[in-house]
Amino acid sequence: MNAFSTTQSSLQDKKLQVKIAELQGKKHLPEQLVALVAEVSRLQSSYLPRVIFTGGRESLGEAVIQKISPQEKRYGGLPILPSKEFPLDMPLVAELAKALLGTLSEKASMPAAYAAELAAKLDEPGLFEAACRETLDPSLSEKELSLLGAWEKEHPEAPHFFRFLATSAAMPSLVAVGRILGAEHDKEKVWPHGHCPVCGSLPLIGRLADKEGRRMHSCSLCGFEYRAPRLDCPFCLAMESAGAEYYASEDEPGYLLAVCKPCMNYFKLGDFREFDRPWFPLLDDLSSLTLDLYAAQLGYKRPTLSGWGF
Repeated sequence: MNAFSTTQSSLQDKKLQVKIAELQGKKHLPEQLVALVAEVSRLQSSYLPRVIFTGGRESLGEAVIQKISPQEKRYGGLPILPSKEFPLDMPLVAELAKALLGTLSEKASMPAAYAAELAAKLDEPGLFEAACRETLDPSLSEKELSLLGAWEKEHPEAPHFFRFLATSAAMPSLVAVGRILGAEHDKEKVWPHGHCPVCGSLPLIGRLADKEGRRMHSCSLCGFEYRAPRLDCPFCLAMESAGAEYYASEDEPGYLLAVCKPCMNYFKLGDFREFDRPWFPLLDDLSSLTLDLYAAQLGYKRPTLSGWGF
């Protein structure tokens, strides 16, 4: 059985349409951006059930399985599988990339010259996979991203196209692997570390779940959701007493901004317990954009890129 069944896919698609309609109602979000994100999300959702990783460890391949961390070593913070070791269903990644390239040309008005250059990169054996691999390796600094960095240096007027393409095309593979490996993590236990228990990446956004307000974080790379400490900073792990502050905005009901004075980072939380709204981490990250702008005004930063590679 696929890690993402047909029934789950149908339900997810319905929730996705509700969330897209919510985004379309945000007057501060550019119409072109929402149209692009909506189409990319639909494409990713349609490709997810087709990923070759079908729900069990054996589908990951023996070479990957051997790199999975032993159970007894994970309690201290070791991820199940470091992100740079994640397998990619490259035939599907390449197919999705070509579909996304068409979407970028149509929805983002990508110049024909850029589209042709990126199409050539997709056709060059091994090059696009290497670019996707750069996005999976947290040990690489921005200056060490040879392929993505070269594009951004050569095209400063449109630096994000190549990264967007690589990040978005790899997403279904990463989510599928994250779900397989995430089944080995006890989601009822609080994970006290500042990174994803599956792949070791930083969290993108969080939410307060259930009546008791359990704090759940979504990984910025594999999308796995895990239970986190209720009051700690997700980045430096400072407790609330060390200088955390929370902000809410009447213009963004259902979202909270948590800032940490010790490390000067911020984190966003969704609190939909009193709202009948679906939760999509990538789209809710965009929906709550005004909180990012407010955090920047206060002098805080976020150490993760958005879910769109920016």
